[in-house]
Amino acid sequence: MSATSKSASYNVTVRKDGSGAWSIAMPHAERPDDVFVTFVKDQEEGTWLAEQMRPGFDIVLEVAT
Repeated sequence: MSATSKSASYNVTVRKDGSGAWSIAMPHAERPDDVFVTFVKDQEEGTWLAEQMRPGFDIVLEVAT
């Protein structure tokens, strides 16, 4: 699948940045070309919230080293 494929945007990313902060990023429900980002407590909360907000989407985990 190419990076420009529209189906590539049907992912929710649960991310931990270099400072240790966790966030989730997902396609915006009303503006498909935009991304909705919110901060979460940890990986467990991020994964749970992603599943609740975008059921059926693939969840991608990214952890900065």
